[in-house]
Amino acid sequence: MQEELSAWNDGSGIDLESWIGCLGSFSLAVGYASIFWPTFVNFEDYILREGFSVDSLKGFEEACSGDKRAIESVMNH
Repeated sequence: MQEELSAWNDGSGIDLESWIGCLGSFSLAVGYASIFWPTFVNFEDYILREGFSVDSLKGFEEACSGDKRAIESVMNH
């Protein structure tokens, strides 16, 4: 990141917040927010990301021998 920032302004550089202001947008911020702060739901005895696949959950229940902690980890990664 430092290399990217220092290349701005004919090599004089730019600070991170200014760089975000130059290249970022509200739409990108909203999109990234959904990745970094996802919505979770309660389903049966799990806390899972909203929009999960029930079929995937059932497959991981079998593969993980019902270990709920392992199942939530892989489903929410």
